[in-house]
Order: sequence, then C-alpha cells, then structure tokens
Amino acid sequence: IQQYLNTASIRYAAMWYLENIVTWVLNNYIGEYVDNISSSQISLGILQGCVELHNLPIKKDALKKFDVPIQLITGSIGRLRLEIPLRALKTHPWVVTASDIELTLGPLLDCQRSADVVQKVNYETKQSVLRRIENEWRLTNQRASDSVNTWSVSAVVAGIVHNIQLDVSNIQIRYLDNVTIPDCPFFLGLQVGCLSAVSTDNQWQSGVYIQPSSISFKLIELVDILLYLDVCVPSRSHHHQSDKLEHTHLIAPVHVTAKLQRDLSNQALKTRSKARVSCDLSVQNISLSFTDIQYHIIASLVKEIERYQASRRYIHHRPESTVHQAPKDWWNFAKNCLFEDFVKQRPSWTSVIRSASENVQYCSIYRLILLDKKPMPYEEKIFKDIESSRTLTELKILRTLVMSKVEDEINKEDVTASAGNGLINSNGKAKQSWANYLYSWVPSGWSTIDQSDSSVSADNKQYIEEEEVIDVLESLSTDNSMKHKDAVFLRLNFSLIRGSLTLLQHKLVSNVFKSVLCLNFDDLNLAVHIRPRSRTVAYLLHLGSLYLNDLLASTTSAFPTLVSPKLRAKNSEPASHNTDSNHLF
Repeated sequence: IQQYLNTASIRYAAMWYLENIVTWVLNNYIGEYVDNISSSQISLGILQGCVELHNLPIKKDALKKFDVPIQLITGSIGRLRLEIPLRALKTHPWVVTASDIELTLGPLLDCQRSADVVQKVNYETKQSVLRRIENEWRLTNQRASDSVNTWSVSAVVAGIVHNIQLDVSNIQIRYLDNVTIPDCPFFLGLQVGCLSAVSTDNQWQSGVYIQPSSISFKLIELVDILLYLDVCVPSRSHHHQSDKLEHTHLIAPVHVTAKLQRDLSNQALKTRSKARVSCDLSVQNISLSFTDIQYHIIASLVKEIERYQASRRYIHHRPESTVHQAPKDWWNFAKNCLFEDFVKQRPSWTSVIRSASENVQYCSIYRLILLDKKPMPYEEKIFKDIESSRTLTELKILRTLVMSKVEDEINKEDVTASAGNGLINSNGKAKQSWANYLYSWVPSGWSTIDQSDSSVSADNKQYIEEEEVIDVLESLSTDNSMKHKDAVFLRLNFSLIRGSLTLLQHKLVSNVFKSVLCLNFDDLNLAVHIRPRSRTVAYLLHLGSLYLNDLLASTTSAFPTLVSPKLRAKNSEPASHNTDSNHLF
C-alpha cells in the first residue's frame, strides 16, 4: 500500500508539474492576445494528452504593445490544439495546431492616440528589454543550491521549444481603410494557406527529435501566400462579403521554404566559417503586379506610417481640443515641435545633484531585487518613477553596474564557502583535485582556429591578425552578449528561380486593366552576412538574366524590349521570357 501511495504521489506531482508548464506557456504566449482560456479545459486535456480550444476571441488591445497605427476591429482563432507526448516529453515533439485565424484591422485615428498610451507602450518596451537582460544575468550567476529547480524547468522548457512542431492553416488578415484616402477606400488582405515549422536532423528529415549537442535544425514552409488590394470597398460592415469577390492580387500565390540552423554553443564563434544563425530561404516563382491606383494607395500608406512615427515624438505637446476649438493651442503646438531640438534647458547644479541622488537610490533598490529581497512600497514607487523618466540607455548602464557589483559579492561568498569546505588553501589557492587533474590534460593551445593546418596563406594570416586585434578590443567591452561577440551572427541566403513585375493601368469606368511595363528576371541569389564583431555587413548579389518589355507600345515601337541580356548566339533567348504583348508574365 505504501509503494502504491508513493507511485500515485509521484504521478500526481508529475501531472501537476506538467500542468503548470502548459498553463504558464499558454498564459504567457497566448493569453496575452487571446481571451477565454479555461484552466479546467487545460487540466482535463493534459490528462488525455491533448488540449483543444475552440472559438477564441482575440483581445482588442492585442496590437497596442507593437506601437503601430493599426487597431484590431475583430479577430478570432477557430481552433487551437496542443498534443502532448506524455510518455516521451523530451524526445517526441509537442504538436501545436491552429486553424481558421481571422483578423480584421483598421487605421488608428488621431483622436485615439494619446500621450498616456504612447508613454505606457514605451515603458512596457523598456521593461521587456530590461527583463531579458536580467534573466540572462540570473541564468549565468545562480548559486548551485538555488538553480536546481530553475535548471530542471529550463531544461524541460528548452527541450519543448527545440522540438515543437507548428501547423497553422487558413490565415486571413484584412485591413480596411477609408481614412487614409477618403475618396478612395481600399481593402488590403493577406492570406496564408498553411504555415508549418518542424524540427529535423542534419539531412532535413523530420521525425523523432533528439536533444541537439551543438546545432538545431528547423524546416519552415509557407504555402499559398497571396496579397491582394481591392479598391472601393462599400463599408466596414460588409467586410465579410470580400471573400466572395474576385480579388486584385498584388502577389500571386507563392510557396516559400526556409531552412534554419542555429548554433547552440555557449562560446563566441570567432571564425567566419560558422554563423550563429543560418537561414536558406528559397522561392520557386513570384509574380507581382499593381496598377497606378494601387501604387498611389501604397505610397499614401507609407507616408501615413512616416507621419505616425514623427507624431509619436511630439505627442506630449499635442492639444486635446480640435483646431476650430483652440487654434492658439495648435499654433503653440507647431512652435514647440519646431523649436524642441534647439531650445533645451542647460543642466544646473540642482538638476545634476538630483540625478545623482536618483542614480544612488535606483542602484540600491535594484541590488535588493537582484538579491531576491523585496523592497519597501515607497522604494518600489521611487524605482518605477525613475524608470519612467530615464531612457533605456541610462537604465542599462545603471543596471550593468549593479550586476557587476552583485556578481563580485556572489563570487566572494562562494570562495568563502569553498574555503570553509576545505576546497581552497589558506593562501587562497585551490587544492589539487580530480577536476584539476583532468584539466591538466587539456592542451593550453586550444582555440577556435584549427591548428592542424601548418600551411596558412597570407590572406588568412592577415585575417587572423585582424581577429586577434578584435579579440583584445572585445575583451575590453562591457557587452558580454554572444550576438555581439560572434564573428558572423546571421548568414542569410535567398534564392528566387523566377520572378516578374507588371505595371498596369486601371480604368475604373470600364473596369479594364491595360499593361504598361513588364519586368522578368530569373536566377536571383542574395547573400547577407551580419558580422557584429567587426561591425560590418557583407552583401553578395547574383542575377542570371533580366528583361524589361514595353507592353504599352509593343506593336508600334521599334524597341519593345527595353532591357535584355547580351546574347552570344542568335535565337538564344530563353523560351520562358515571351515578349508578346498578350502575355503579361
């Protein structure tokens, strides 16, 4: 009976532990954007190995944290399913399936923008960056006694993230706008037939996933992506009727495949032969076409986004009344916006002393937070007020100073504890142990560069000398993040087999589209290397052939083909590029 009770208690603890992980993942990654997540459904689904939710409405304020001039009108997720492999949590994939995702968006009006909302968004953005830096610091500076539970949770969650499979189908995003161009309302839509992301082996074959030792592989596929732009939508209330209409496509259905590799090593990658993240993006065929009206709409949207970004900077000066109600306030608003950069208050001794006092208070309170000590309520208010008034750069500097001091305190405590346990001699040197004996067998000349090849070219010697100089400079830097110490952080390879771009003229009276220009190209390859250590970006572009045809005057012009590659032999033009005016692509 006692053995049965022990087994039952272990199973109950395991299910409770698994339920907390699933609930935490759903609440933090999905619950921020979706309503009506039931804890009872999650608990019942975990016992069955499957959690399934239906008709989840998306929150109206889901887009506020992204700080975009777009608001969510309606949104829902038809079906969300999570399959949990209860018998093999670390080796078998967790499968997330979603379908029938519909979003209807609209422009954010000027009257809906306020300084409080912008200030709140900026504060949340600063907090997210600071939390990420603090989590990275805590992960590398935990005591062994305090990090056992966190390590076990992190190991399980890391295995789930690396082995997760995503399958999303029938995604429809609609943007309805009758404000940007009042005389020409339009309807912009994006449809995705299927989105899948699976973990694979080094041969890009999906299956049972084993915890990676150094590199993780992900295969991402997007099927039937299309973008359309319809003009003269009747009203917002008829947005569901757009599914029955024939859309004017900007981008015809496209199939995109991405092969993603990520190096999981904890050491900085100091050679350019390896990259932290490698992505091979391939597209078979892409066809773009837009009319003169659509081009005017797109240009207006870009100008509106630029105006929104500029208005965010001066929104704290913006009066709440309209121009007709208080024209004087609006003239003062224009004056303050123009002279804000020129008229700045010079710092006085009073302001400098006040800033220094706030820095001391902020550092002392943040030290308590890092040591897992709860500050007093008045200290929490002071801490929040300082974070609201300071910039992100200032807060990062202050936090980095506190982290370095706390790290030194933790190291001193560990040394003292080790001395008490007899691991360190009275003179401060570590005693000889089995670990030191094993370390003595490691060659001291090991480095990230292969030493076996004795024949090094002059270019490689020069490159190695440059890297040695960069190593010295990087050692003096206070930024210890891996993405800034890697020789190559991102290696992106984009390949497009065939593409076309067509400009058309749309006559609204007769609803006739007339072709003007057609651009055809093939064998497009683009490579981008981001090198943070040397602070450079390398580009490599290759284009097989390019043709530019004049379709407006193809019958009367003596040169219907404006641009074409130089042909070595007669009639050597590929058959795929037809210059006939009846064929647009």
